[in-house]
Amino acid sequence: MTASEQPAAPRGLVETLQLSGPRVEAWLRSLGWASDGAPPLHLAGDVLAVDGFRLSRLWHTPGTVRTDPPLPALDRAEVDLIVPVAGEIVVDGPLEAARLRPGGLALLRRDDSARFRAEEDSAWLALRTSWGRLGLTSAQSGGPSCTLLAADSYSGAFVSLVNATLNADLSAGDPGFSELRRALEATASALIKQSLPPARPEDGLEGVLLRAIAVIDAEAGDADFTAGALAMRLGVSRATLDRAFHRRGTTVAATLRERRVHLAASLLAASPSLSPSARAAVAERAGFRTLRAMDRALSRSRDVDRG
Repeated sequence: MTASEQPAAPRGLVETLQLSGPRVEAWLRSLGWASDGAPPLHLAGDVLAVDGFRLSRLWHTPGTVRTDPPLPALDRAEVDLIVPVAGEIVVDGPLEAARLRPGGLALLRRDDSARFRAEEDSAWLALRTSWGRLGLTSAQSGGPSCTLLAADSYSGAFVSLVNATLNADLSAGDPGFSELRRALEATASALIKQSLPPARPEDGLEGVLLRAIAVIDAEAGDADFTAGALAMRLGVSRATLDRAFHRRGTTVAATLRERRVHLAASLLAASPSLSPSARAAVAERAGFRTLRAMDRALSRSRDVDRG
């Protein structure tokens, strides 16, 4: 058996890995990951895993690693923070492909899929835990997987603490282990928060408005879809929703009405000579409760256009 075929060697909580071929595939599957298999990966490193928490320091040869969304709901609430320390990785995720190299980081939601392609030997550190334990705000934790430019000083602190931890002889029964885990998660959280672009209050309202308009476009044909239903769908208060539309000089009700008028006008233009019953069907499809309500809204819209 060669050195690259040695099974994991335990050192307290820390396992030292030297794997190749099928052993790499088996280990990746234990993470919910896989490789393309060509070229075959060789992987080495150190891993600490306990109670949903995983800390890794890995080196591997060129190849591709894939992540797939996990099935259990509990796993979907987890996140991987990946900090490269050598080489370059191309990350293909839910957004555009990005090159990840030392000085950057990747924040990967486990309910997203991604591919990591390395064309050279690469090394990286990774921390997996739940969003809740990172203490991020709902807006931060609700964002998509992303790559970021890491804040230098915070990245250095994270790398130093991870290396010191994986070099240590630890036991889950140590009185201080839970505090050490919290320190690692807190340092990861600090790195993420410091690396995320600053959000201004007006950006938040603009984001609410853009999301709201997209939902209105999709749901305007439902006569039961109201401002209250929209607020619930977006997970914001009615007051926040109203402020977002007020900044645009309009209201939720007016925007819904405009969208329904546009929808009705488009449907009627496609078939201008309709019977009353057919017009009533158009009214229903456009989100109006009655034909009279649709005709009244169309008339008001024409009056405004003429004015």
